[in-house]
Amino acid sequence: MIKRLNILLAVFVSVMFLTVPTAVRAQSTGTIAVKNETEGYSYELFQIFAGDYGSGKLSNIEWGSGVSETGKEKIYQAYHLTGNNQTAEKAAAAVAEDSSPTKAHDLAALLEQTEDALGTGTSLTYSQSIVINGEPAFKGYQATDLATGYYLIINRSVPEGTERIFSDYIVELVNDVAVEPKCEKPSSEKKVQDINDSAVSAELSSPGDSADYDIGDVIPFTLTAVLPADYGDYETYYLKFEDDMSAGLTMDQTSAKIYYGSSATEGTEIFFQESDESSYSGGTVYSYPINDIKGSRPFLTAGDTITIRYNAILNRSAVAGNAGNPNKFRIVFSNDKNHSGPRSSTSTTPWDINTVFTYKTVFTKVDGNHQELTGADFKLEKKVNGTYTDVTTLGSGTDRPYKNGSTSGSVFSFTGLDDGDYRLTEITTPAGYNTISPIEFTITAEHQTDSDTPTLVSLSGTDGAEFIMTENLSEGSLSAQIVNKSGVELPSTGGRGTALFKLAGLTLLVGTGVFMVLAKRRQSRQ
Repeated sequence: MIKRLNILLAVFVSVMFLTVPTAVRAQSTGTIAVKNETEGYSYELFQIFAGDYGSGKLSNIEWGSGVSETGKEKIYQAYHLTGNNQTAEKAAAAVAEDSSPTKAHDLAALLEQTEDALGTGTSLTYSQSIVINGEPAFKGYQATDLATGYYLIINRSVPEGTERIFSDYIVELVNDVAVEPKCEKPSSEKKVQDINDSAVSAELSSPGDSADYDIGDVIPFTLTAVLPADYGDYETYYLKFEDDMSAGLTMDQTSAKIYYGSSATEGTEIFFQESDESSYSGGTVYSYPINDIKGSRPFLTAGDTITIRYNAILNRSAVAGNAGNPNKFRIVFSNDKNHSGPRSSTSTTPWDINTVFTYKTVFTKVDGNHQELTGADFKLEKKVNGTYTDVTTLGSGTDRPYKNGSTSGSVFSFTGLDDGDYRLTEITTPAGYNTISPIEFTITAEHQTDSDTPTLVSLSGTDGAEFIMTENLSEGSLSAQIVNKSGVELPSTGGRGTALFKLAGLTLLVGTGVFMVLAKRRQSRQ
């Protein structure tokens, strides 16, 4: 029962059609094979025309045994055959003369309207070693011992998964034939841009697969879809953008715009649909479907690009370290050019993964003997546009880098930091200890910008001299001890030190009196 005819691209061998009476029918058999290494496809073939093969010619052409009267009428209709031209020979000649993909699709559309148009088909079976006409063994699907004639190959189904496209052929079999499916696919890509806001002239980087940001920063993303080479063969075309973001990233819906064509400079505002069916724990799937892009944007052609640009915010749930904050993108697209209307059959491109990294600093307060010390407090500032700014005031709302630690403890951490220039200032000093001078240092990070699964390569923090932080790539942390040295120990009231001060004062007083007496005597003698 033919419910779906997904006809492969028409491939013909040039043949002269002759009606030559012969006493002996020169019948032969052969094999049809489809080169396709992927298991899980199903192909079925139907003989449209039968005949004898000899001397490179097909003769005594007849209708295939399964072609019904309705099927014949459909083929006559497809090739505008009327009156005396309505014969198997005339129909075969017409098919051979016009073997274009468009005509093949038209023929399929007519044949699928009737369940019994071609009768019962023959299934192709998968084999890992097919040899035809001396070709090296290849993987694919084949049917053997077929009578010479014209056959229609129908791709009934494709395996579940990404990028599975229905492919189709009309094949003339004169001996053995191996054909390769033509499965044109669209492509998709997601890119993110980076920036070091401590730089003198901060500029966005070229688009890549990773970036690092402070919590609260605005992150620019770009999604692209490129239409397939056979886009023109579709009557309608379904396209859906699917963007799956982990919990640390929040879409800014007000920034989303779509651009039709690679040269488009003005975008159209769009709104993404949201779903919690994310593959990330706590993540969100943002999708934008276009039911028929051919109808809504008729000026687009094969190879054209559709682009979506939007901003996201690195939020308070962001993960520091090598795990990062992944996000991935793919498109869902029409995969069967022979059917129009609402898409019941679609495929997807592979996920394209980006990762946004963020880091943290960990400071431990210690005394001169490197014993942990309480009673201190710190402020961490980042240089942004040439000015140091408290990191906990960056961003907006609750989406800001945050501090853990207080004077009751000895460890202070600042989480959600980008690379850049920083200054650590002690704002509360433990009693009896000297306040440290502010420490200026730089965080430097390297992450893969061209990778299917971007990772953090290196992380360091230093002032370029004696202040060097210890890195932990897994946690995305930079750690250092902050040493406070004690002040000069002064004597306490009523102690031995007081007696010494009194003795020194008495000695000075007595000395002063003796000096004055001696001076007065010298004066009287004069």
